[in-house]
Order: sequence, then structure tokens, then C-alpha cells
Amino acid sequence: MEAKKIKLPDETVEYVRDLISSRTGIKFNKDKTINLKTIILKRIEELNFKFDPETYRLLLVNRDSKEYKELLNVVTNHETYFFRNKTHFQSLKNFIIPRIIERKTANEDIIIWCAGSATGEEPYSIAMYLKEFFPETTLSRFKIIGTDIAIDSVKKSRQGLYSNRSFRDTSFQFFIDKYFNLSEEIYSLKSDIKSMVNFKQSNLLEIEPPINSSQKIDLILCRNVFIYFDHDSIRKVTNSFFDFLHDDGFLIVGHSEAINQITDKFQPIILGDTFVFQKRIVKKPTKKILKQFEVKPIRADIIKAQREREERELKEREKKTAMKDIYAGRELEENLFNDALEDFNYERFRESLEKVEGLLRINPNNEYGIILKANILANERKYDWSERLCKQVLNRNPINTEAYFLLGIISNEKEDFISAIKYFKQVLFLNNNCGVAYFELAFSFQQIRLYSEALVNYSNAIKVLKKNHKSCFRTFKSMFVNTQLIEFCNFNIKQIKKIFRG
Repeated sequence: MEAKKIKLPDETVEYVRDLISSRTGIKFNKDKTINLKTIILKRIEELNFKFDPETYRLLLVNRDSKEYKELLNVVTNHETYFFRNKTHFQSLKNFIIPRIIERKTANEDIIIWCAGSATGEEPYSIAMYLKEFFPETTLSRFKIIGTDIAIDSVKKSRQGLYSNRSFRDTSFQFFIDKYFNLSEEIYSLKSDIKSMVNFKQSNLLEIEPPINSSQKIDLILCRNVFIYFDHDSIRKVTNSFFDFLHDDGFLIVGHSEAINQITDKFQPIILGDTFVFQKRIVKKPTKKILKQFEVKPIRADIIKAQREREERELKEREKKTAMKDIYAGRELEENLFNDALEDFNYERFRESLEKVEGLLRINPNNEYGIILKANILANERKYDWSERLCKQVLNRNPINTEAYFLLGIISNEKEDFISAIKYFKQVLFLNNNCGVAYFELAFSFQQIRLYSEALVNYSNAIKVLKKNHKSCFRTFKSMFVNTQLIEFCNFNIKQIKKIFRG
């Protein structure tokens, strides 16, 4: 029997379309409905039976029937490839996985779920990344699970056999050479990577957690799956994801899938050229909670004494400017600092450190030189050393705002948000016209889900940034200009208000 001789009623196509849609959440536009008709005709040809619309419908009623599974395999056959969207993998390496490891105790499992994993390229890519960039002693803690609705895809995933089509990004050739065996144009994944991933069949719309219900998931990837779903289905699935995740767990979706327009439950986090979502629980700022962020303002007499000392030192220097050697020394200090700062701003940290060390040999008490050195060390994640230098400056000058600001930045990096809030408050006590300090203070409150406090400080940041274009600091150059910081403030305010509405 030839498929082209079969007259397939529109009612049958609509029935199959609606059946698949109701069970899986997949949406069908006009083109996909036409394609579905072609798929059904081909299936009927392969079945080689006398076609009757009612008979074919009966073949699909049972979701465990062979025909329903075969049809679903064809409809959901979505292409993927290894290391798709490299910016997501960079964010995994540099931000998400380190944050998860820091939060967990040494004996806790770290659970990663790739939902809609097709033929396994995504979860295997993650396994290779973990193997390459994280300590061997940590790997046994990772439990990677890949699920897909199509049983054929799950079977192919378990085999770990791939063709050239699965390798589109040649910048990852190193991984291909190291973790695959090539034979007759078939790439066979090595067993140590295959053993890191467990595959299961799962329907996202009839979702159950892929692990023991008592365990919470740390990271869910559901990339380029929601583009096939309608809004109601996306809302249902993301609500389930929210329930399955740890309170600070992460969700990664495709770049074109703006789920924040459908669900307000997740907080978007901008990471370089990409964004991810994080589960956040709203905390109400009770008096007891807010008390831990209180700081003792620097006493007025200390501020007065410090400023008087600075004025005396300035007058003494002015008296000595007639002495050429003193003047030359000051000029050399200033030139070394400016050169070191320029190198720092262009991320030439080694060159910057050499120059600032030279500056400190001339004048070991140069505060800006010490802060710049501390800033360089902080960028190299040598936080303890950097903090000691900042506190060294504050012991001599308790009103140095740059030292407080850098201590706040370091505290944020270490996720010690309580300390960060206290440091940024000290900056604003000394200079309430510092927009970037309001921004960082708001960000710190947002990280611990004190959203009302975050809203107030984002609003303050916008007011100050709009009227003040001068930098508050000598040793800090923001990655963003004031207009960009204002955009970030407005974006975060919008997201927080969505959370409150939810």
C-alpha cells in the first residue's frame, strides 16, 4: 500500500495532534501540523494495514502501546550536539558548580538533571567538563541524570555512539580527542564518562523527580525544550522544577526561552554573556533579621581628627614642594600609581603589581597603592591577603571608603553577605553620594532574599547614578557605566516586584 493513496481526514490529524499535545505539552503550529500529517501517513505505510481512522486512533489510546511510542519518537526527534551554547558551560565552570560545592557538606551528593536530554550529548558534555576542571576526589559526589520522553533517544544515549553531526563546535576538539575512541567514523564515548550519567525515560508534563523524592536537585538544565511547549505547559513544568530544586538551586534554559515572562518564581542572574535562573525564597525583613546588619557609625571625633591630620600633612607637603627631590618623589609616586592603575583596568595584573610594588618601596604608607595591591590580589582570589591590606589601611585611616568598599566586594565573592552589607553601609555613611555602593548594597540584600531592602537601595542607586557621573573611587573602575548600572537596577527591581506579585 502506498501512503499517497491514503486519504487521511483532518479530524484524525487533529485528534493525534491534540492527544500528543495534552500528554506532552508540545505545541503544534500550522507547519508542524502539516508535518505531523506526513509523519502519520508514513507510519501507516510502515504498518502496512488497511487504514481506518478509528482503528488508528485506538492504536494510540494506550500511551504504552508500541505505535504511540514510535510516533512520539519521530515527533520529538530534536537535534542536539556536544557543548551546545559554550557560554552556559563557562558559567557552570566559573560560577554555578563552585557555588554548589561551597554550599554542600563534604559527604553530600550533588545532583544535576538534564531534562529533555535527547541522545545524551548535553549530560555527557557536563560529565566531561566536571572530569576536566574539578578535582577527582569530588567527582564521585556528582549524580548526573538525563531524561527524555522518547525511549529510542534514551537507548541511544546509553550506547554513547555518535557521528560527526554531534560535533559542531571545533573549539572543543581537545575533549573529543581525550574522551572518545574513533572507529569507522563512529565516535565511541569512553566508559569513565559513560558511567557518570544515568539515563531514564520521562515525560516532563507528567513529571516526577528522577531521583528519590526526599532528595533535592542542585541544578536542572532544560535547554531548547520549552520552545516546543505552550505557556500553560511551561508554567506547569517550571513549577515542578521549583519544587524539586534546593532553595538556592539553579535552572538553565535555552537563550531564547525567557521563562521569566511566564513564571515569577525564579531570579535571573546575569553571568557575562548569558543568564541563568536561581530558586529564591522571599524573606520578610523582621527587626531581628535587620538587627544583624546594623553597623556602628564611625564617631564624629574620629572623622574630624583624621581629616585634620590629612590637612596638616597636605600643608607640610605643600611647604616642601620647593625642594626638588621631594617634588620629584611625589611625582614619581603619582606616575607609578597611574601606570599601575591603567594596567589593572586592562587586566594586566602582573605588570600592575610590579609597578605598585615599586610605588610601595618608595612610600610604604601610600594608601591608594596599598588598596590597588589589595584589589589586584582580590582579582586573583587571594582574599585573605587582600583583606589584611585593607584592614592595614583602615588601622591608619578609619575613614578610607575604598578599603571598606573592597572589603564589601570580597565579602560578596565569599558569599558572606552580612559582612558585605555592613561594609557597604560604612561606605555610604562616609559618602552618601556613591551610586555603585548603593547598587552593591542592594545586590547583597537581594542575594539573601531581603527584597524590600534591595528595592530601597536599588532606587537610591538610580537617583544617585542619574545625577552623579564622577567615580567615587580612585582604585576602582566599574565594568559598567552609570547608564548600564541604572539598567541593571531597573531590571532587578522589575524581577523583585514580580516575585512579590507571585
